[in-house]
Amino acid sequence: MIYARIDANNYFLFKMIEKRAIISSIKRTRKTAEEIGGKFKSNYLFKDIIFSEKTNQLSKKFIRVRILYKNNGPVKKITLILRNKSIKKAIMKKEFNKLNDALKLIKNNMPKFKKIFEYKREGWQYSLNKSRIFIEKIEKYYPTVEIESNKKKEIDILFKKFKIIKILKESVPETMYKFHKQKPF
Repeated sequence: MIYARIDANNYFLFKMIEKRAIISSIKRTRKTAEEIGGKFKSNYLFKDIIFSEKTNQLSKKFIRVRILYKNNGPVKKITLILRNKSIKKAIMKKEFNKLNDALKLIKNNMPKFKKIFEYKREGWQYSLNKSRIFIEKIEKYYPTVEIESNKKKEIDILFKKFKIIKILKESVPETMYKFHKQKPF
């Protein structure tokens, strides 16, 4: 996926490419990240709550409300993003101090959207040259690694260094929906 990284003042910083894959082991992947020169940046924990216009189905447009439990970055605790799957882009992004404020915005301005599932993610972030590596344990799913870089070749080189089981083609909410649509969350 290609996207533009925007800072807090909405200034365009640089174009990023990201790619995520299932890995065999978080411990082994973290060790590999450090062995190839990755510098540990932070450990984070959050919960994503996914809302859709269609009950029990992830619609073309969906909302992700992220609740940060642990993070080293200068962001608010709650982030609401309205995404469009077909263009793989965020249409709207808002930050809040309280979950109730985000839920109130959905209820008052987007009443068609209903909660369809949620999951927690714990991760470890590393930096290596101009790339960022995110190793994550996603609740009720497999461990994954995501690499962000401004060069596709850099991602491909790094993926070869990790024990990749399967490259994921869709966002985490899309992947989680498809993985669990047979099973309740």
